[in-house]
Amino acid sequence: MVVYRDNTYENNDILQTIEETFDALEEFVFQYAGRLNVKLQKKYLKQALKLFGSNAFQGYDNLRYEFIESIHEMITRDVADEVIAASDKLVKNADFWDNGDRKTQHIILRIMIAVQTGQIGLAKEIATANMDIDDIRQQWVSFLESQENFDEAEKILLEAPRNNAWQKERWDDSLTGLYVMSDQKAKVIPLLRKRVLSHQTNAYELYKNIMIDDNLWEKIYPNFLKEMEKKLTRYEFGDILVTEKEYSKLLDQLKKYNSAPMIRKYLPELYPHRKKEVAALYYDKVVVPESKKDSANAPRQLRKDLDDFFEVSGDGKLVQRWIKQLQLQLADKPEFLEFLSLATRNIEMSKKDY
Repeated sequence: MVVYRDNTYENNDILQTIEETFDALEEFVFQYAGRLNVKLQKKYLKQALKLFGSNAFQGYDNLRYEFIESIHEMITRDVADEVIAASDKLVKNADFWDNGDRKTQHIILRIMIAVQTGQIGLAKEIATANMDIDDIRQQWVSFLESQENFDEAEKILLEAPRNNAWQKERWDDSLTGLYVMSDQKAKVIPLLRKRVLSHQTNAYELYKNIMIDDNLWEKIYPNFLKEMEKKLTRYEFGDILVTEKEYSKLLDQLKKYNSAPMIRKYLPELYPHRKKEVAALYYDKVVVPESKKDSANAPRQLRKDLDDFFEVSGDGKLVQRWIKQLQLQLADKPEFLEFLSLATRNIEMSKKDY
């Protein structure tokens, strides 16, 4: 069960407790709803709808609908209209800050009730009429998958709008899941390859694993690596090189771009495997250029760069040599000397044995 998460630990604990309660309630209803007589079912449902429409869920509308979902086994065709009416009232009373979430939740509830009460045609009608809402499209695809209606689910996913990178990745990811679920390897392999080369590098591991299973990875890897270098951003490709432990190629990339931010990013992964070369590159392309900047933040950043390198390398002697050289070069810049002294103190206070 996925619900809204607040940043505070206290609220996280409360929401987790609520989730667990809903899960327990759902299990209870599943086990016992069929044993209750109609009168008791209506009584409990009436109480549930009263809570559903109350202010108890103020600020947590997702929880409100999670609550109703947890008792869906109690919703029969003769009481379905009551539940839908209660939800419709909430939609009409939505405040200024509601961004359409209640409407979406309401539509999903209608679909769920239609399915629950065996009205599949009605459920499809509701879903089709609201397919412009991404969450509705996803909900209906999930239902079709549960019914193993993979052809219809595929059609809906292929028709999904891909107007931005977020939408494209969402639907490509769903399509990938469908192909994997339905064992359509002939479709999932080219899709995954295309996704990786279109900057959806989260698909890389799955593509690799499928090709390994087919004993094709070693054959396609060299050329695929070249394609990725051409089509991916420097950081996307760098992350792939880290994953593949291609440290020589990663070092070549750092030398190619001479980018201080890029060298900083990959220092922890690359240094243990190419110590001397990385140390020289870091000093020449990160430390020295930072020491020549006139910005107000440059002294602080220089100190951070020295501290970061020491933390990764543990080579206090080397960093202290750098600091002494910098102190000579920056003797007339007290703002730098202050932060260089702090970097020296950091090394001296460290328990690392260098």
